[in-house]
Amino acid sequence: MDEVALQRAEKQTNHIILGGKVYLYRRGKRGRYHCSATIEGKQYRSATEKDDLRQAEEVAEERHLKLREMVRKR
Repeated sequence: MDEVALQRAEKQTNHIILGGKVYLYRRGKRGRYHCSATIEGKQYRSATEKDDLRQAEEVAEERHLKLREMVRKR
């Protein structure tokens, strides 16, 4: 993502990643990013603890993969 696209993306309030499987959003205008995902009909939410969109995407992707694995083992 180039810098102009990144600046535009950071102004958006919601971001969809992993083909719509995970949503990133901020609570408030300058808050940290949170992520939300639905796996097998159950919704999971957590804070990424990141202010940067790129870092938040990485954290959200990792958490999604771990959650999927955890749900499969049940």
